[in-house]
This record gives sequence, structure tokens and C-alpha cells, in this order.
Amino acid sequence: MKNIPKLRFPDFTDEWQVKRLGDIADKVGDRNMTGSASVVLTNSAVHGVIPQTDFFDKEIAVQGNLTNYYKTKKDDFVYNPRISTSAPVGPFKRNNFGNGVLSPLYSLYRFKDGEILKYFEQYLTATYWHKYMKDVANYGARSDRMAISNNDMLALPFPYPSKKEQKKVANFLTVADEKIAAIDKKVGLLKQYKKGVMQKIFTQQIRFKDESGNEYPDWESKELGEVFDRITHKNKENNQNVLTISAQQGLVSQTDYFSKLVAAKNVTNYYLLQRDDFAYNKSYSAGYPMGAIKRLKYYEKGIVSTLYICFRAKDGLDVGFFEHVFDFGLQNSEIEKVAQEGARNHGLLNIGVEEFFSIELLVPTSKQEQQKIADFLSAIDNKIKAEEAKLAGAKKFKKALLQRMFV
Repeated sequence: MKNIPKLRFPDFTDEWQVKRLGDIADKVGDRNMTGSASVVLTNSAVHGVIPQTDFFDKEIAVQGNLTNYYKTKKDDFVYNPRISTSAPVGPFKRNNFGNGVLSPLYSLYRFKDGEILKYFEQYLTATYWHKYMKDVANYGARSDRMAISNNDMLALPFPYPSKKEQKKVANFLTVADEKIAAIDKKVGLLKQYKKGVMQKIFTQQIRFKDESGNEYPDWESKELGEVFDRITHKNKENNQNVLTISAQQGLVSQTDYFSKLVAAKNVTNYYLLQRDDFAYNKSYSAGYPMGAIKRLKYYEKGIVSTLYICFRAKDGLDVGFFEHVFDFGLQNSEIEKVAQEGARNHGLLNIGVEEFFSIELLVPTSKQEQQKIADFLSAIDNKIKAEEAKLAGAKKFKKALLQRMFV
């Protein structure tokens, strides 16, 4: 069978060659002998080669002890052997940032003059090369890293059509990337707009009026215990829909989120929740420094670990409004006041139930105003979801192109 892709431009008919990485690139390993660096870089599966400060919010490299680090410059290709769900053989990314230094755990390659860098950058977003890496990896090494010798890396095969075809493939796929980037930017702008609007709403810089154009009553400070009832009802009906809190998705089934059940076999002591109930996970994570509070939206019932603090809105309150309040993090400053300093054990904030229900929030006393705010913010959410669906579709289309345009 000829070495040609399934999807090809009609003006090309020649069979593709295969070249090895060592044929088209040189391994580089210039050490940072001065020990200083303007920028310490990292290679992220999602973001590519970026400064550590952008990825970790701080530089984790030890400043003043960078003599073993590699110097890199724009257009180097950087292989990171650390594997993850989004990079099952480790990310192999082009340095589009510029000069900096990289950990000696990485491997750096500089393509020879005349090579079409965009073409190889696109190929390394496909998955064809993954099989080769898995075949040559030493699986006796650390489970979170690929262990591949230098000779095996240099033998990594690349499909190699004519330069003219490489350029055409790269330009075509770059157009798809630009479409993805445009949609992604729109999603980001909508999220930024929503965040700004929420800031103004919850500080009352923006107020809604009733149908007659009149002002709603002043907002009042309420303890959580005044507007919510704690849920301690155990799972006596042996419900098996075990839920977990996802920062992005909310309260979701463990089997959907983890693709397996990670709960204990006996779940009769778990809390039983109903649709529109809330659960607070005291574990802190990126974007949720004081833990996450999520609403049960996708199921009629579900159960959660007793590590969660669970509660239900009292009659006369709009649950959609409070969902936006908690997603915005209006409660964070209050939780921070009562969570004991230095008592974060195993990623958990040390906050008691009574302390949690004593935190205060400034909220509208009118349910109608709560509903108007919730409807307004939910309309923005719907626009964001529509754009995110377009983004997912564009990424799926690009993935299909990659599968058909390379061999």
C-alpha cells in the first residue's frame, strides 16, 4: 500500500517519504553556564512553551542555580517526557515564545535551515507519533514520565512529502487553528464580560427595577443559616448515584467524571441530595481558593460524601441567583475569615459547620430581583455555552483533519 494520506490536495500524487527526527533536526543542549536567566520556561500540553510564571503563578525553578538548564530560543522544538491525560506520551511543542531556559528534564531540537516548521508543528498535534513513542519507551521508569533514549528520539519518524505539499498542508491546518483561536477568544471575552457584570451586580453598582420601573428594596446582610437549611438526611434508600464536585461541571456523577466509581462500597451513610440542593467541598483548588459550592442540576437525586456540607434554599428564594453568587465567589472573603490559618490538611480547609452557616452575604430581599439577576446572568451563560459548543466542534473538525491528512 502506498504511503499517502486519506485526504490530500488534488495537485499532489507522489508517495510520501519518511524521515527521522535526526535527519531534519539537531539536538541542542547549550547549558546556561552563567546561571542567570531572564525567563524560566515550561512546556505545557495545553499552552505550549510559556513562562513558568504564566503556568504556575510563580517560578518554581531555584533562581541562581540554573547552570544545568538548557538555553532555548524561538522556534526550537521542546519535548517534555511528563505524561498526562491530554499528553499521553508527553507534549512535543514548538517554542513560539522566545529566548529563555528550560529544565534539563526536557529535550530540545532545532530543525535545519529550509525545513517547514509549521508542518512539523502541525504533525506533532496529531497522534500518529504516539505509537512509536510507546513502542520504544522504557516502562520500568517513573509512571508519570516517558523514558526514551536519545537515539530513539532521533529515530522518531516523520511523514515527509515535498516541501510544496508540506507548506500547503501547514497553511490549511493553520486556517483551522485561526478559527479555533477566534472562537476561543470570543469565549474568553464573554467570560470576562460576565465576570465584570457580576462584580457590578453584587456590589450594587447595577440595580434592576420592577415591571413598574420602581426600585426594589435595599439588600440585606444575611447569614447562610438564615436563607438555607442544612441537609443531613442519610441515604436510607440506597441511592447509587454517587456525586463529586467538579470545578467546571458542578455536581456530577463519579462514573461520568472519573469513568469509574471511587466511593466506598457501603454508601448508606452518604448524604442524599435532591435537585437544586447545594454542596460545599472544602477542598481548595485553582480558581476556588476557599473551596467550591455547587448546585445539583443534572439529576433528580444523588448522594455525596459526608465530607461535604450540604444545604437547601428556604422557601421564597431563587436557587439560580444563589448559584451565581457562589460561582462568583461572593462567599470567599467570609470563609477566609473563619477558616483557621495554617490548618489546611490534605488540601482541606478547616471550617466547621456552625462557622460555615454563620458567614454573611449581602443579598436582595425581593425574590423577583433575585430572579431577574439570575435570568440575566444565565442568558450570558447560554451565550458562553453556545460558543463553547462551536469551539468543541471546531476542535473536533481539526482533529478529524489531522487523522486524514497525515500518514
